[in-house]
Amino acid sequence: MKKQSLIEKKIKSTDKKEKHKEAPAKSEEMSEKQIQSLVEENNKKWEKKFKTAKAEYEKKLKDKKKKLKEEFKHKTQAFAQQTETESVSHKSELDSAQKKYQELKQVHEQEVKDLFENINTLKFVKEMRYFKHQWEHQKSEKKRKKVAAAMANATKAWVSDGEKMD
Repeated sequence: MKKQSLIEKKIKSTDKKEKHKEAPAKSEEMSEKQIQSLVEENNKKWEKKFKTAKAEYEKKLKDKKKKLKEEFKHKTQAFAQQTETESVSHKSELDSAQKKYQELKQVHEQEVKDLFENINTLKFVKEMRYFKHQWEHQKSEKKRKKVAAAMANATKAWVSDGEKMD
């Protein structure tokens, strides 16, 4: 009896092993299906995550582009304003310099006209040139004093003639 029970135990244990062997086969078939469904499910999840990440990236990129465009627009406007103000200030400086130049030119032209149209002035200029020449050639103090006195008299005469004309 003991032998029989041992044999029965062995048979039962082998039956259990065979059952376990068969069960994994069924579970493998199921697991293949499950694996395939899991892979498909994971693929769908990853595709969804990828689309979401891509959409977020494109949104961030779009926001960055928009921000950069606005920043560029503001900087361009600021540069245009600065350029305009500098242009206006430089133009006003240039205009004032040209105005001063024109005024000086008119004064100069009037002085030249007065100088060379007035016969007394021409005589005075000739006398001064003569006195300058005399001054350079006269080395003695006595003679230079005479030249200086003559220059002073000629200047007084020219000034008094100018006052008479006015």
